[in-house]
Amino acid sequence: MAGLKAGVTLAQANADVARILHIWFENSGVNPSVRARWAPSLRPLKQDVVGDVGRTLWVLMGTIAIVLLMACANVANLLLVRAAARRQEFAIRSALGARWTRVARQLLIESLTLALLGGALGVAVAYGGLRLLAAIGPSSLPRLSEISIDSVVLGFALTISLLSGLLFGLFPILEYARPRIADAVGGGRGATLTRERQRSQQARWWRRRSRWR
Repeated sequence: MAGLKAGVTLAQANADVARILHIWFENSGVNPSVRARWAPSLRPLKQDVVGDVGRTLWVLMGTIAIVLLMACANVANLLLVRAAARRQEFAIRSALGARWTRVARQLLIESLTLALLGGALGVAVAYGGLRLLAAIGPSSLPRLSEISIDSVVLGFALTISLLSGLLFGLFPILEYARPRIADAVGGGRGATLTRERQRSQQARWWRRRSRWR
């Protein structure tokens, strides 16, 4: 084992070792047929220690990402169904003067709450799985004792949870929290009053009351 100097690449080190081998073969009188079977092959120490586990982990990460997208799509579909069942509630609140941004904020908070709960559950399952993996101790997994759930893992889980909640929580907001939701109340004209009509009715009521006095 050796350390590379600063600025020296692995290819340059291989070329230097090839030159040293050639000089050694010339001085030791090794048979040329034997020389042809010898060549330098320097590689990082990490490659011997870790092997191809990195490639396997990237494949596993891609698989997890696909499963995450499928789960988020299912949750977004459930949120759409739940929001569709609450259309009349949203319409009544809009008719009573609630802004559509307030309804959208409520839906977004619900989506983020589900995402954070799911992220916390995922971290708990990962912790239990890590303890089980350490207990089994497979020899094919290098540096098992160094695997842990640290602040980087927790930050990654929090970021993914927030992004998932924001992204897939937008679907029910765009579908049902728009101002046009007020049209969903019963179909009657009185139920679809805008704020301007409400103000005009209130003004007429006050004028009539002043006449009665």
